[in-house]
Amino acid sequence: MTSLPVSNPRSVLRIAVLTATVAFAAALAATPAPARAAPSPDPGGGSSAAPTPTGLVPITRWALVVGANDGGTDRPRLRFAAADADAFAEVMVRYGGVERGRAVVLREPRQAALREAIAALGRRIGAGTAARSEVVFYYSGHSDEQGLLLAGERLPYGELRAAIEALPAQVRIAVVDSCASGAMIRAKGGERRPAFLVDQANAVRGTAVLASASADEAAQESDRVGASFFSHALLTGLRGAADVTGDDRVTLNEAYQFAFAETLGRTQQSALGPQHASYDIQLVGQGDVVLTDLSAVSARLLLEERIDGRIYVRGAGGALVAELRKPAGRAVQLGLAPGEYEVLVDDGRTKRLGRVTLSDRAPTLLRLEQLAPVAAEVARARGDAGPPPPPESNWGLSVVPGLSTDGEVSRRFSLGVFGAAPDRVDVLGVSTLFNVVEGDSTGLLGSSIFNVTGGRSEGAALSSVFNWADEGGAGFQGSAVLNVANGPFEGVQASSVMNYAGEPLTGVQASSALNLAGDFTGAQLGIINIGGSGTGAQVGIINIGGALRGAQVGLINVARSVEGGSVALIPVVVEGRHHLTVHGGEVVHAAAAYQIGATRTHAFFGVGTRLVGDERLLPFLGLGFHNPLGPGALDIDLLTHAMLDTSDFGHEPPSLHTLRIVYGWQLLSRLAVFAGPTWNAMVSRTEHGTPDLGFTAPLIHRGDEIVVQQWPGAVLGVRM
Repeated sequence: MTSLPVSNPRSVLRIAVLTATVAFAAALAATPAPARAAPSPDPGGGSSAAPTPTGLVPITRWALVVGANDGGTDRPRLRFAAADADAFAEVMVRYGGVERGRAVVLREPRQAALREAIAALGRRIGAGTAARSEVVFYYSGHSDEQGLLLAGERLPYGELRAAIEALPAQVRIAVVDSCASGAMIRAKGGERRPAFLVDQANAVRGTAVLASASADEAAQESDRVGASFFSHALLTGLRGAADVTGDDRVTLNEAYQFAFAETLGRTQQSALGPQHASYDIQLVGQGDVVLTDLSAVSARLLLEERIDGRIYVRGAGGALVAELRKPAGRAVQLGLAPGEYEVLVDDGRTKRLGRVTLSDRAPTLLRLEQLAPVAAEVARARGDAGPPPPPESNWGLSVVPGLSTDGEVSRRFSLGVFGAAPDRVDVLGVSTLFNVVEGDSTGLLGSSIFNVTGGRSEGAALSSVFNWADEGGAGFQGSAVLNVANGPFEGVQASSVMNYAGEPLTGVQASSALNLAGDFTGAQLGIINIGGSGTGAQVGIINIGGALRGAQVGLINVARSVEGGSVALIPVVVEGRHHLTVHGGEVVHAAAAYQIGATRTHAFFGVGTRLVGDERLLPFLGLGFHNPLGPGALDIDLLTHAMLDTSDFGHEPPSLHTLRIVYGWQLLSRLAVFAGPTWNAMVSRTEHGTPDLGFTAPLIHRGDEIVVQQWPGAVLGVRM
């Protein structure tokens, strides 16, 4: 065997880069693409009505809905489980794309009947030829830590989950509204969290389980609501209240976020204690699971942006059909059956009442002017009533907490020297050092040291050190050091050091150092931003998030998925676009790069080489914007290369900056070809001369220190 002498290290490096590029291209281009299922006719002969993004495979959706008031002789009989099941089925048929023939409702079934219903549903789905099927399973009734309780018979969670996962559908969603239902997800690694977000395409497959309570909590129903707290909140969200993006569709993520926050908020003061919804997601792929779509529904109630407060919508006979907390500045729509409705708005100070009539002809807009003030109603307390309110006082003066002019009362005005500790402040609380409110506060809290609210804080809290709202709130928290909202918060947190929102945040966090939030809608602005899933923006040096719909802008971005843009030197999108690209042009003859990005932005890390002329290695970084267009995509990229002379590393290398506009044609599922024009600028040090490009580039500047040349060019490459 004859060996070749190696005398030029630059040639060795150049050959290595070129060989690796060709090897990667050949290997990935040869990888077989996954087979794509062709659309099939619906087994029922009709078209699917399930919510589906335009142009994607139609979805055939099925529903198995179970309501059981009877949990056995040793359990109190429930009042609203069967009614919850009927209401859920109606919402899925009216707005969730389930045809009535595919909605199976079981009332008070025995264990054997439920097993047979699941098996029969599996046979019906398997006998069809639909390209894509989804199943929604709903249960409202009794359960314990081991399983569902049907008239005293126990169906183990493990058996139920296995039966649901065996259904021949691409997506299986289970909603279990019962005591200790969180035990159903615990074995699979699920945990209590404020929200989740599913990927963005309709190629999602797998199982999602939503439980109304954690493994050691009781699920609660209410006489006032006429339903369970969780199902009531979930159905209100599915009717449109959970649509925070305003696209007329409610996703799995939006529905859960809404139901979690509403259920927790309505049970925190109940006799059984707070109830935390939980979930377990075993979904893979890229796609947003849309549960309900109101875009084609005419019978809708539209609440204009100026309406602010807790909304109660009652139908025929005074039945409460929807309840939600609506902030000012965002319009909300609710899908309801045609008929007459009474709408009560309680903003914490005034109650206003309006009446509307909905028809199938067009949506009905309810304006603020249509709401008339009403007197407080004297009513008898029922199942979910909280403790009686404290005595009221128009004003109070305290020297230290516990020593005041009128004791522990609810105050409209509270003034303190060292502190104030009323049960509630409705308008104004001012103290030289600190304010402590054991209950809720509405209005302004101002102190030189700190403000603490044991309940919700609605209005403004201003201090020089920190603000604390134990149950969240709405409005503004401003301090020089720290803001904390343990519960859901709507508004603005502004500090010079740190903001913390432990549960869903709607609004803005702005600090010069650190922002921490659970799931959020709005913006985080700071040096370090850490949040869960959400809709909005993170802008800072380091941004960390879950599944985001919006943008991350910073030096280092980390997210599970981003529907929008991730603009950073290092954008890490775990479930984003990951590509190997190979390209060449008039200066960089052969280059390989790793491309990572979100749906609209990406970054490059790569190295190139020159095959003729002045032989150099060219490591490069780049940022780009991705725009799907026609059968491919149009990308606008900016790349910066360091033109390293491998024989002389002792001086600053020239830099090559390239702006390119390329169009990529998707030839195979894993292979695209792209090409387009470029504009190039090379900056060299005058003392070291200019590299030999193999052609004469126009000179636009020659100074004492730098030389700048620019020229048009072209690029051709493949993306895998």
